[in-house]
Amino acid sequence: MRILALIVFTGCLALTQWSYAPSAQAYVSKGKDTLTATDSILINWLGKTAVTGAVPKMNRFYFWLEQQEIDSVLQQKNLLRHAQPQTTMEWLYQSTLMESRFAAQPIAQQLRSSERIRKRECWSNMWSFITETHDSDPRNQLVEVVLEDSAWIALFRPESKKPFVVVDVKGNVIPELEAQRNSRRIAVVLFQSVLTSKKLDELRERKLRFSMPGNNTETAHFRSFMLVNETMIKSWHHAVPGLQEKMLSEIKYLLLLDAWMSDSPKNQAQKGRNGKVALDKWNSSRL
Repeated sequence: MRILALIVFTGCLALTQWSYAPSAQAYVSKGKDTLTATDSILINWLGKTAVTGAVPKMNRFYFWLEQQEIDSVLQQKNLLRHAQPQTTMEWLYQSTLMESRFAAQPIAQQLRSSERIRKRECWSNMWSFITETHDSDPRNQLVEVVLEDSAWIALFRPESKKPFVVVDVKGNVIPELEAQRNSRRIAVVLFQSVLTSKKLDELRERKLRFSMPGNNTETAHFRSFMLVNETMIKSWHHAVPGLQEKMLSEIKYLLLLDAWMSDSPKNQAQKGRNGKVALDKWNSSRL
């Protein structure tokens, strides 16, 4: 349970951009911040798969399936099989994308097309869908997806004045006209939005599950990746190569994170809404 609590917290940290007060150890200077050696190690580890408000720089994604579905996927060699949403996040993404305010957007038109309407929710970190109830979750088959070097990622931010921005896997922004002309290169969509009370009511009507982070009961900011283009996948693996070694390495970092969080109350004083959510998740998972 201890390791599971750490895994839950790490998945939460992967959603956050966070800062903190350093503990009294050997210090490393980084701009205006003074970081300890442990701070730097943890930042480097978490930063590899962290998703913040900045553009993503990644080409590797993960999701979990049930045994029955992975058997079918392996037989048909087809990852994207459902046009209708299969998860709450997929429903939120599709229902927002189909709103009339985006009808004239060229990128939205491509994502709405029959070629891109099939989707699968994924994340940049293998721990992403693991929760406190993972031991009873039937989704226990991990799939890793690696994008082509030429693949693009579309940022879909409905509340922004510019709701669609396209970047390559290195984080370089693609000029708008080029993105529109070659929108078939979009492999993944990073959907970033706000869950309002109106959307919550719709979720309840459709009996879709969604847990509000922390003590918030009215709105929540969220991010989720949607895999939408199988032709831009370089490779995908069910028996993920080197996974056991990677998990053993991750556990070492998790234990270091546990020691860091227990070292001083100052290390738990995260700033901002995301930091408070991460701290709430940490405390609830330790019980």
